Amino acid sequence: MIFNPFLKKFKIFVLFIIAILIRVGLFYYIGETLLNSVEISGPTTSFLRLKEAITYKQFGLSPYYGDSIHENPLLIFIAELLKEYNFGLFLLYLLSDIVTSLFLYRSAALFFKSSRLLESFYYESIQEDYKHILAKLSSPSKASRAWLSERLELYALIQVSSSTDVLSFVLFCYLFNPYIILSTVARSSVVFINTSLMMAFYFALAGEFLFTTLSVALATWFNLYSIILLVPATLLLLSPKIHQNTEPPFKFLSNLPNFLLVGAFFFLWICLLTYVSFVLSGSWDFIEETFAFPLTIPDLTPNIGLFWYMFSEIFEQFRAYFIWAVHILFWTFIIPLTIKYRDNPSFLFLMFIGLLNTCKIYPTLGDLGFFLSLLSLWRHLFLYTKSLFLVGSIYLHSSVLLPTTWYMWIHRCSGNANFYYAQTLLISAATLILMWDLTIAYSRRKFDLEKGMFVRNSNLKIERVM
Repeated sequence: MIFNPFLKKFKIFVLFIIAILIRVGLFYYIGETLLNSVEISGPTTSFLRLKEAITYKQFGLSPYYGDSIHENPLLIFIAELLKEYNFGLFLLYLLSDIVTSLFLYRSAALFFKSSRLLESFYYESIQEDYKHILAKLSSPSKASRAWLSERLELYALIQVSSSTDVLSFVLFCYLFNPYIILSTVARSSVVFINTSLMMAFYFALAGEFLFTTLSVALATWFNLYSIILLVPATLLLLSPKIHQNTEPPFKFLSNLPNFLLVGAFFFLWICLLTYVSFVLSGSWDFIEETFAFPLTIPDLTPNIGLFWYMFSEIFEQFRAYFIWAVHILFWTFIIPLTIKYRDNPSFLFLMFIGLLNTCKIYPTLGDLGFFLSLLSLWRHLFLYTKSLFLVGSIYLHSSVLLPTTWYMWIHRCSGNANFYYAQTLLISAATLILMWDLTIAYSRRKFDLEKGMFVRNSNLKIERVM
């Protein structure tokens, strides 16, 4: 028993060592090959374009002189310092990846602790129902006892989720996620976006006001659409105050000053990052090529998103209309989701990550990998879901056929863009199906928690809820 804590920490240490060795090994074997993969690196995250920006700087030109560089000036500045060390640049991405996993591990501990406290009352009442029904049954059959045990397991998952074994599972899901590994090996800057998002989630759970707003500002600096995560992050910051009462209804007007304060600090961080970027780049050209770039969608390089094919096919006179339609479609989801899940901002954060992955103009597999890794925190919903096998099969199918159809289209000229785009549609459809399934699972579990596994009728008999 004395050695149990040591063995658990050693197991986590071994997970990190194996994950690092896999990434380093793949970097030496296929690192350069993956640089050209459009599934892993997009116009805003490509390492090749980052190297091009460094070349511009060496010749005394602005990286934003043309229309191919869309990295932010801070990343270009750091990469320029390490330009002589190819492995040193890779270590920068690897370090960011490891930092993300550490924040995920700490976030899991805080998340399970807060969830356990919030659901402790429901869990105790369900245990009482479970014992009561067994006492009433004179000779419970194996089937009825098994059913009761299975139902109770749905709630017990949260209660045991603070153990090191469960936290190790969450860590494993990130460190050995193939999409995350390939993104790190390909040195896609989505790695830094994921780090910023994970930091925002952790600091919001911890109630760290300044660091939360800074993390969301950094994520927004890398990807403009990440600004939507300011909503669940703010709700998470306010949630400790909200849940102090027995009945914690969220009132927007009473918390309006807090929202305005968070928004003000977020705006200050954005202004500071803008000024730093101006100092590093020497001009304001970076704003058009970083912030405004995804708004106008000028680059139609194929990716795993929904919109590149559509904009390559439409007539130019309709382009402005569809640009507005695409962006409005994205923002229409924000208010309904916020109203629905305002009492559970952690789940709202997950939904927004999935929304970013689906509606992002230039998504990569790294975005999808981050969403799936974060999903491991809600493993207690899996017993309620219906489509995990279908979604997993689609992801596996598309992961194989995406590079295959790309090779047929570009290198062999035996296919066309329709083959490749069909796989991107499948990935987006699978993500939407998964999000829909999770919302249903969340609602069903919440109903069971609030109403109990059993309903008492007028004769005070306990009836089973199917």
